[in-house]
Amino acid sequence: MSRELAFLVSPSTGIVDNWLPVLAELKTRDPAHRLTVILPQPKFVDEIRSRSLLIRSLDRLTDRVIWRAPSGTWRESDSLMAIIGAAGAQKPLTGRISAALGRGRGRSDRPVPLAETRLIGARPVLLYDVYEEHKPYNAGIVPDELFSASYSLCHGINIADGGRTPSARPGFRATESALKPDTFLFSELERPYYRETYGLPEDRLHAVGIPRHEPDWVARVRREDAAALDPLPERFIGLISRSHNPSYLPKGRKLAALKALKRVADEVDLPIVVKRHPKQRGRRLVPLAQTDLYETAFGAAGLGRTWFETNAHWFALAPRCAFALSFFSGVVTDMAALGVPAVEWLDLAGLPECDTADALRASDGTPAFPYRYLGLVAAATTEADLRRFAQAAIERREETAAPMTARYREIFGDPRGAVARVADRIAPPAAPSAPG
Repeated sequence: MSRELAFLVSPSTGIVDNWLPVLAELKTRDPAHRLTVILPQPKFVDEIRSRSLLIRSLDRLTDRVIWRAPSGTWRESDSLMAIIGAAGAQKPLTGRISAALGRGRGRSDRPVPLAETRLIGARPVLLYDVYEEHKPYNAGIVPDELFSASYSLCHGINIADGGRTPSARPGFRATESALKPDTFLFSELERPYYRETYGLPEDRLHAVGIPRHEPDWVARVRREDAAALDPLPERFIGLISRSHNPSYLPKGRKLAALKALKRVADEVDLPIVVKRHPKQRGRRLVPLAQTDLYETAFGAAGLGRTWFETNAHWFALAPRCAFALSFFSGVVTDMAALGVPAVEWLDLAGLPECDTADALRASDGTPAFPYRYLGLVAAATTEADLRRFAQAAIERREETAAPMTARYREIFGDPRGAVARVADRIAPPAAPSAPG
């Protein structure tokens, strides 16, 4: 039986990476499934402008888009690409009207709850991330009465707090889920987090592995994104980018790390390829209003020669990647799954929000985030650490990646069958007809 599906794209278009293989499977099983994509923040228009493989693929599956315009009002379009022009045209028009009326953000310009728009229609199935349920920009989107059922899959791949029981930490506060969705876990280690943080009962928690790591899906992404590799070198250092953050990646520390990476890259004679985080706006995609740290660290004149920016998917980039450097990202699990050496550059020592009594600690006693704590990525806090890792990864790529891949399998299991395990719960396959 076909179903009405509503996909809440939040907190960024990065969530598409995890849900897309499931959406594709559902549409393959029954093309009559109708998919409505909900974009709750106007900033998503900038991310859609990238026209990455994820955005193009989602657009092909989409029947309707409901999106919040820059004015705060909800609007409807028939595709993701259609809203780019509509959003660009609407923003200045709204400004002119408001100015003419002399009322700034008047009543006509206020955000309207989705439930009041009557755009959703007959109670669809909600696909989202329970982590986003109580965010202010999603207020009014997820009331019980709007959807017939709900399913959650995390927007990023992260074992919260390394799998520790959340209530054991000082200051723990639960955020009770109103929807109590069926929630798909990447690993059994996540059960305590979802049970205690969101008040989800055990029968709503389903450990399935990581759907996007299904070998058939990885192969499909590589085929469909092959053209994005044309401007890139045959071998490079991959940079898993992330915006600087005062709590764990202060701007000065990030800039120092980028300069160290450039020196190491020059020493090993490899270019750097930057894949920006979905929340970042790339210089060659959407101009930045502020000074670009990459140009400062790598040199603006070297863009296209010694360093590159790309929208290519990491699955497509992985075979050419000598090793990858992260500033804290779930992409390191992609690298572990695909056998690519990855190192996380984070120096959390002395940072008030990170170097605490109850912080996770690496084997050497230094504060660590979950990926390093769980052994899914190597660690670097100095240029010397990075230099040693780079030499090992270049000389012994498979050997360097092997411990991370082994830990991946211990934590997440075999990804084969993960897509079907999720799709079967959302829309169970029809029972075979009885013979005769």
